[in-house]
Amino acid sequence: ASAEYEASLMDYAEALRRNPEFAVAFHNRGLLHMKIAEMETERGSDASGSHARAIADFGEELKRNPSTLEARRSRGKALIRLGEIEAEGETDPRERFRQAIEDFGACLGRSTDDVESYTGRGCARLNLGKAEATRGGDAAEFYRGALADFDATLARAPENWRAHANKAMVYVEMGDLASAVRSYEAALAGCPGHPGLTKDLGIARGMLSRSQRPGWVVEIEEGNQAIQGGDYEGARAKYEAALAAAGDGAGGDEAWREARVAAHYNLACVYALLSTGKRAPAAETQAVTPEEAARAREVAFRHLRQAIELDLA
Repeated sequence: ASAEYEASLMDYAEALRRNPEFAVAFHNRGLLHMKIAEMETERGSDASGSHARAIADFGEELKRNPSTLEARRSRGKALIRLGEIEAEGETDPRERFRQAIEDFGACLGRSTDDVESYTGRGCARLNLGKAEATRGGDAAEFYRGALADFDATLARAPENWRAHANKAMVYVEMGDLASAVRSYEAALAGCPGHPGLTKDLGIARGMLSRSQRPGWVVEIEEGNQAIQGGDYEGARAKYEAALAAAGDGAGGDEAWREARVAAHYNLACVYALLSTGKRAPAAETQAVTPEEAARAREVAFRHLRQAIELDLA
């Protein structure tokens, strides 16, 4: 922390030493810990300790003044930040997000027009859903709850473009890419030219476009990527999956024919390489029996013939 922040922390410590029941000092020190956490994040440092100290201070404030909503909102925000850091590592963050949901819910129990708490609870539910999905759990309930919270925000603050952006992130996690694109567009309408939103909208549109293409097109593209990455075995699996998905009579247009030509030709190259025992450009050549090499070459020639026949058709 900066020298100024360190001095302020010492002042709060002294104030609390003199009056351990000074609830406002706990609150203000908690806010300072959150500012320090933001500074640490910007510097690429670990901010988890500062967030944890903020959470502890807001908790002490609530022991002395249980009715204060600002402490609950602030603790909810710090819980989300700490949970997000833990989610990037090996620590299970779900309890952090559950506690945040509880804090924001307590605020909403006192005021149903608390836009900040709707937004906070929605973000906590989104993060909890992601954490559940990562661990194989059912995230649908949390995503639906997050959308409801962001809709509640927009019902009370229609100009809140961040709520649209938050909805877009939920839709991406749910796989509803068309809705994600619409939400990002709404967010950009409220904040034109925002670089982050522009980037995220482009990504969402790209994902939507890819999702609408035939499966065999995606498989061929992924096979090409595997080739470029030197994963010959992976490329073979992708090209064979593409051919199985397309079928001999699928499509019929020029793009379909050219894609099949490319898949057969690339499979011929892959099998030719595999016949030598090569699995990747930098990998050591593995020993293959004469029978294995002959079978691989036979498959390579077959795919080459099919590529030529399709290309001349």
